[in-house]
Amino acid sequence: MAKKAKVEKELRLEDILFNCRDQLRGKASMADKRDLLLTLVFLRFIGEKFTNQKEIIYNEQIAKGRDPEKDAAFIASKLEYKPAYAKAGVFYLPEECRWETIAAANADATLPMTLDNIINQLELDNATLKGALPQKIFTSAGIAPKDLKAVIDEVSKISQKRF
Repeated sequence: MAKKAKVEKELRLEDILFNCRDQLRGKASMADKRDLLLTLVFLRFIGEKFTNQKEIIYNEQIAKGRDPEKDAAFIASKLEYKPAYAKAGVFYLPEECRWETIAAANADATLPMTLDNIINQLELDNATLKGALPQKIFTSAGIAPKDLKAVIDEVSKISQKRF
């Protein structure tokens, strides 16, 4: 008799957040875990919005007859495209602050400091975020990089398109 194919359960936001909670259980104070998780979800959402807006801008340039090879560098230019992002209500994110970069980060000893530096950079680049994000939350929480990376991997499953 053939084995039944395993049906993958559809992930719900609650499931993802519970998985994050389980990963962080006993590793930091409740307030630190909450701030850490909310900060990562915020980074995920602004990263996704940035990526969507980047695609829109890129497609607009292609529709205008621009060369995709040249536009790839042009779209990455902060000076050229920051106004277009601001007009759309999207934060412009430098390469090191994009979710793809965060999700690809290694689970090594530098991960908490890297995340704290991203928060600092976002505040420097976006005046509206000044004082809105917790400072040094990732280094002060004292969570092992492998656990932090596991939470990042879980948060990567969250998508505005899905939820």
